Amino acid sequence: MFVAQQMAEAMEYRQIDLLGGAGMLRSVERHFAFAPHSHDEIVIAAYCGGGKLFRCDRQEGEALPGDLLVIAADVVHAAKTPAGTFWDYQALYLPRLETAALFGLDRTNDRRRFSGFRLLKAGTDQARAGQELLSALARARAEDAGLSEERLAAFLGGLWPADHPEPAPAAKALRRVAERLRETPAVTPRLCELAAEAGVSPEHLSRAFHHQFGLSPFQWLESERVKLARDLIARRMPLAEAAVAAGFSDQSHMTRWFRRICGMTPGTFARHQ
Repeated sequence: MFVAQQMAEAMEYRQIDLLGGAGMLRSVERHFAFAPHSHDEIVIAAYCGGGKLFRCDRQEGEALPGDLLVIAADVVHAAKTPAGTFWDYQALYLPRLETAALFGLDRTNDRRRFSGFRLLKAGTDQARAGQELLSALARARAEDAGLSEERLAAFLGGLWPADHPEPAPAAKALRRVAERLRETPAVTPRLCELAAEAGVSPEHLSRAFHHQFGLSPFQWLESERVKLARDLIARRMPLAEAAVAAGFSDQSHMTRWFRRICGMTPGTFARHQ
């Protein structure tokens, strides 16, 4: 993926359940430099300590704690630590094709939407949103993949707005998506599947659905699952069985959402039936 002059002092790399397998890197480096290189992924790097001098698209800059550096695929860049310091950062590597699909694009036209780089300075709304996104993804469970895709699409869409906004999908199409989620809450669709049903990109579906219903598609889905679980528990179905029947990955997944929506645990609800 990259050429480095010196091994990292501390590095952890793992895949997370996002877009079919995004990479998450946490690294602490001292007296370190990357030679010029590019990635076939979009990279979102959040800086936690130290500093980093970088060169992207023939432009030079410095990333400091609290900053975010977002680099599109195929952009040549290099970096080094300033003299006498270090860098401490967390980076997310997003697969190019799967990320493009969130916006209704493919590899032949994604560079028209995503190009160059964005340096988001500490304290700005975009930098805070990016820091929160990476923190949430680092903690996310497999069952949160749909919500994570929606948050990612909103963040990247804010950095690289579309030149021509998509027409708003008809309310009928949005209702059709909502009814599909209501009728089959135990099934977890991909965001791109729902968008195809509405005739728009996944990014646009998330915005339009939230505008129409006040929830994102996957927030709507979790709400429908809680409704179904509540009905099943009221009929004396064991909690673990109700969780699976309602589409949750397990009982703890159900408990988190049940508490958020109902203000109590499934166990408390069951005891009062």
